[in-house]
Amino acid sequence: MRSVTTVILALCLLVPSLGATQVVRMTLPDLVQRAELVIEGRCLSVTSRKDARGLIVTDVSFYVDRGRKGAEDGQTLTLTFPGGELAGRRLVIPGMPTFVPGDESFLFLTAPSARAWRMPVGLGQGVYRMSYDAATGARRLLRDLTGLELVDATSGALVHTPARQELAYQTLVGEVERLLDSDH
Repeated sequence: MRSVTTVILALCLLVPSLGATQVVRMTLPDLVQRAELVIEGRCLSVTSRKDARGLIVTDVSFYVDRGRKGAEDGQTLTLTFPGGELAGRRLVIPGMPTFVPGDESFLFLTAPSARAWRMPVGLGQGVYRMSYDAATGARRLLRDLTGLELVDATSGALVHTPARQELAYQTLVGEVERLLDSDH
């Protein structure tokens, strides 16, 4: 998986004018299987900086409300993602989610790369933002696939997918729990 992530990032960095990143379409079982960390968390802080190679990266701290795979409840994790804005310069990776302090998210994250980056599995496919229905208070999950073109893993054909998707919180949680239980 690390080599695929490295190739995707290299293409994004070398050809930023494309405006979209093509990635393999991930199903929920794919997300769970490929993730080293599956967490529900709240973004505490976002800080951009230059890494040892001079690339702009962003450190995002999350409070883990619920560690579903690879993390404990109540833990604080600081994850480094490529891209960000620093001193008026921006490095944008199409399809890479951004975070804002206070955001609540359900995240599927890879193992750290050689550069210590943890990527959302499938870029934007691995991040669901929490939202609350104003009338009922019911939790909903929103996934933003802007900047991504999804391709079928077998045929390589483009899979037309809405840029924004919404899912009931309990639906996702139930399916993730079922998939994690079946792994044991």
